[in-house]
Amino acid sequence: MIGADYELYDTGMEHLLADTPYYILPVQSGGGGGGGFYAYEVNATCYAVQQPFDDLPSRAVIFNPARPEDGGWISANKDLNIKFEYFFDCGSSSSGVLQVNTTDEATGQHFITAGGVEGNPGCGTITNWFQIEKLPSDYSYKLIYCPSVCDLVNVTCRDVGAFDQPGFGFLRLFLSD
Repeated sequence: MIGADYELYDTGMEHLLADTPYYILPVQSGGGGGGGFYAYEVNATCYAVQQPFDDLPSRAVIFNPARPEDGGWISANKDLNIKFEYFFDCGSSSSGVLQVNTTDEATGQHFITAGGVEGNPGCGTITNWFQIEKLPSDYSYKLIYCPSVCDLVNVTCRDVGAFDQPGFGFLRLFLSD
Protein backbone atom coordinates (compact mmCIF):
# COMPACT_ATOMS: atom_id res chain seq x y z
CA MET A 1 0.00 0.00 0.00
CA ILE A 2 1.54 3.29 -1.10
CA GLY A 3 0.65 6.52 0.67
CA ALA A 4 -2.28 5.65 2.90
CA ASP A 5 -3.44 9.28 2.87
CA TYR A 6 -2.26 10.03 -0.65
CA GLU A 7 -4.36 12.67 -2.39
CA LEU A 8 -5.81 11.55 -5.72
CA TYR A 9 -5.85 13.58 -8.92
CA ASP A 10 -7.82 13.50 -12.16
CA THR A 11 -6.27 13.73 -15.64
CA GLY A 12 -6.29 17.54 -15.38
CA MET A 13 -4.20 17.34 -12.17
CA GLU A 14 -7.11 18.55 -10.05
CA HIS A 15 -7.95 16.85 -6.74
CA LEU A 16 -10.62 14.16 -6.99
CA LEU A 17 -13.71 15.52 -5.28
CA ALA A 18 -16.72 13.84 -3.71
CA ASP A 19 -20.05 14.17 -5.57
CA THR A 20 -18.24 14.96 -8.82
CA PRO A 21 -18.61 12.83 -11.98
CA TYR A 22 -15.49 11.13 -13.40
CA TYR A 23 -14.78 8.65 -16.17
CA ILE A 24 -12.52 5.78 -15.16
CA LEU A 25 -9.74 5.32 -17.72
CA PRO A 26 -7.19 2.52 -18.17
CA VAL A 27 -3.58 3.06 -17.12
CA GLN A 28 -2.54 2.04 -20.65
CA SER A 29 -4.64 2.94 -23.68
CA GLY A 30 -5.36 0.17 -26.14
CA GLY A 31 -6.11 -2.32 -23.37
CA GLY A 32 -9.89 -1.97 -23.36
CA GLY A 33 -11.94 -0.12 -20.81
CA GLY A 34 -10.93 3.24 -22.19
CA GLY A 35 -14.53 4.31 -22.04
CA GLY A 36 -14.81 3.07 -18.48
CA PHE A 37 -17.84 1.35 -17.01
CA TYR A 38 -21.51 0.88 -17.67
CA ALA A 39 -24.20 -1.48 -16.37
CA TYR A 40 -25.76 -4.42 -18.18
CA GLU A 41 -28.68 -6.52 -16.98
CA VAL A 42 -28.71 -10.30 -17.37
CA ASN A 43 -31.30 -12.51 -15.67
CA ALA A 44 -32.39 -9.69 -13.31
CA THR A 45 -28.78 -9.03 -12.18
CA CYS A 46 -27.35 -5.62 -13.07
CA TYR A 47 -23.62 -6.19 -13.66
CA ALA A 48 -21.02 -3.44 -13.69
CA VAL A 49 -19.09 -4.06 -16.90
CA GLN A 50 -15.97 -2.68 -18.52
CA GLN A 51 -16.01 -1.35 -22.05
CA PRO A 52 -14.21 -3.80 -24.33
CA PHE A 53 -12.83 -1.02 -26.57
CA ASP A 54 -11.19 2.30 -25.75
CA ASP A 55 -13.39 4.41 -28.02
CA LEU A 56 -16.84 3.34 -26.78
CA PRO A 57 -18.89 5.69 -24.58
CA SER A 58 -19.53 4.83 -20.95
CA ARG A 59 -21.11 6.18 -17.78
CA ALA A 60 -19.46 8.63 -15.43
CA VAL A 61 -19.12 7.51 -11.82
CA ILE A 62 -19.23 9.50 -8.59
CA PHE A 63 -17.11 8.74 -5.54
CA ASN A 64 -18.58 9.41 -2.09
CA PRO A 65 -16.42 8.72 0.98
CA ALA A 66 -17.70 6.95 4.09
CA ARG A 67 -16.20 9.73 6.18
CA PRO A 68 -15.93 13.00 4.22
CA GLU A 69 -12.53 14.62 4.51
CA ASP A 70 -11.80 18.34 4.72
CA GLY A 71 -12.37 20.10 1.43
CA GLY A 72 -14.31 17.17 -0.06
CA TRP A 73 -11.15 15.57 -1.49
CA ILE A 74 -11.01 11.86 -2.17
CA SER A 75 -7.93 10.18 -0.66
CA ALA A 76 -6.31 6.84 -1.41
CA ASN A 77 -7.14 3.83 0.74
CA LYS A 78 -10.28 5.34 2.24
CA ASP A 79 -13.71 3.69 2.05
CA LEU A 80 -16.01 5.12 -0.61
CA ASN A 81 -19.18 4.35 -2.50
CA ILE A 82 -18.95 4.31 -6.28
CA LYS A 83 -22.14 5.09 -8.14
CA PHE A 84 -23.10 5.80 -11.71
CA GLU A 85 -23.83 9.49 -12.28
CA TYR A 86 -26.91 8.68 -14.34
CA PHE A 87 -28.39 5.26 -13.91
CA PHE A 88 -31.05 3.95 -16.26
CA ASP A 89 -29.45 0.76 -17.57
CA CYS A 90 -31.23 -1.79 -15.39
CA GLY A 91 -34.71 -0.52 -14.63
CA SER A 92 -35.95 1.42 -11.66
CA SER A 93 -35.63 -1.37 -9.08
CA SER A 94 -31.86 -1.05 -8.83
CA SER A 95 -29.73 1.81 -7.49
CA GLY A 96 -26.62 2.91 -9.35
CA VAL A 97 -24.37 2.23 -6.33
CA LEU A 98 -21.83 -0.53 -6.93
CA GLN A 99 -21.67 -3.51 -4.57
CA VAL A 100 -20.01 -6.91 -4.33
CA ASN A 101 -22.60 -9.56 -5.17
CA THR A 102 -22.80 -13.05 -3.67
CA THR A 103 -20.68 -15.80 -5.22
CA ASP A 104 -21.80 -16.69 -8.74
CA GLU A 105 -22.49 -20.43 -8.76
CA ALA A 106 -21.49 -20.96 -12.39
CA THR A 107 -18.07 -19.28 -12.13
CA GLY A 108 -17.27 -19.15 -8.42
CA GLN A 109 -16.58 -15.41 -8.77
CA HIS A 110 -17.80 -12.41 -6.79
CA PHE A 111 -19.10 -9.96 -9.39
CA ILE A 112 -19.63 -6.24 -8.93
CA THR A 113 -23.24 -5.25 -9.51
CA ALA A 114 -25.41 -2.17 -9.21
CA GLY A 115 -28.06 -2.03 -6.51
CA GLY A 116 -25.98 -1.12 -3.45
CA VAL A 117 -26.83 1.25 -0.63
CA GLU A 118 -25.43 4.77 -0.69
CA GLY A 119 -23.90 6.00 2.55
CA ASN A 120 -24.68 4.44 5.93
CA PRO A 121 -21.20 2.93 6.57
CA GLY A 122 -21.28 -0.15 8.77
CA CYS A 123 -21.57 -3.92 8.86
CA GLY A 124 -24.92 -3.92 7.05
CA THR A 125 -23.43 -2.14 4.02
CA ILE A 126 -19.94 -3.70 3.94
CA THR A 127 -20.41 -4.93 0.35
CA ASN A 128 -20.91 -1.34 -0.89
CA TRP A 129 -17.49 0.10 0.05
CA PHE A 130 -14.46 0.22 -2.22
CA GLN A 131 -11.14 2.06 -2.15
CA ILE A 132 -8.79 3.63 -4.66
CA GLU A 133 -5.19 2.51 -4.26
CA LYS A 134 -2.18 4.37 -5.62
CA LEU A 135 0.06 2.37 -7.95
CA PRO A 136 3.87 2.85 -7.97
CA SER A 137 3.76 4.88 -11.20
CA ASP A 138 2.85 8.56 -11.00
CA TYR A 139 -0.89 9.30 -10.94
CA SER A 140 -2.00 5.75 -11.64
CA TYR A 141 -4.58 4.05 -9.44
CA LYS A 142 -6.62 0.88 -9.13
CA LEU A 143 -9.92 0.02 -7.51
CA ILE A 144 -9.87 -2.42 -4.64
CA TYR A 145 -12.40 -4.00 -2.31
CA CYS A 146 -10.99 -3.59 1.19
CA PRO A 147 -13.69 -2.04 3.38
CA SER A 148 -12.92 -0.92 6.90
CA VAL A 149 -16.43 0.25 7.81
CA CYS A 150 -17.09 -2.78 10.07
CA ASP A 151 -14.68 -3.95 12.76
CA LEU A 152 -16.67 -7.17 13.28
CA VAL A 153 -15.85 -8.62 9.85
CA ASN A 154 -12.39 -9.69 8.69
CA VAL A 155 -12.28 -8.86 4.96
CA THR A 156 -9.72 -10.27 2.53
CA CYS A 157 -8.70 -7.32 0.37
CA ARG A 158 -8.98 -7.94 -3.37
CA ASP A 159 -8.45 -6.01 -6.58
CA VAL A 160 -11.37 -5.13 -8.83
CA GLY A 161 -10.70 -6.66 -12.24
CA ALA A 162 -12.52 -7.50 -15.47
CA PHE A 163 -13.70 -11.10 -15.91
CA ASP A 164 -13.80 -12.39 -19.50
CA GLN A 165 -16.19 -15.33 -19.64
CA PRO A 166 -16.39 -16.91 -23.12
CA GLY A 167 -19.81 -16.43 -24.67
CA PHE A 168 -20.91 -13.77 -22.19
CA GLY A 169 -20.22 -10.86 -24.54
CA PHE A 170 -18.70 -8.33 -22.15
CA LEU A 171 -16.19 -7.97 -19.33
CA ARG A 172 -17.90 -8.11 -15.93
CA LEU A 173 -16.18 -6.42 -12.98
CA PHE A 174 -15.25 -8.89 -10.24
CA LEU A 175 -12.97 -9.39 -7.26
CA SER A 176 -9.68 -10.72 -8.59
CA ASP A 177 -6.59 -12.13 -6.88
